[in-house]
Amino acid sequence: MEYHHSFGFDSVKRSNIQILDKNTIIYASGTTYTIYNFFTNEAQLFFSRDRGGIGSIAVHPNKKYFAVAEKGQYPNIYIY
Repeated sequence: MEYHHSFGFDSVKRSNIQILDKNTIIYASGTTYTIYNFFTNEAQLFFSRDRGGIGSIAVHPNKKYFAVAEKGQYPNIYIY
């Protein structure tokens, strides 16, 4: 199978949509997270690195960094 598209996001997760800058948001959906730019209408899709799914996302208050936490018994947290 080949991945085609994520048709939404997990609305049950707390703070699942985060603002990266005035034109860009980040949100998680299943085993992916998306960075979407409203100005250019461009969406960058990223898959879970550990293949367990995305547990949560967070953005640093200065908007310079964001973190993606995986799901699992001992999940990794990746800071970008």
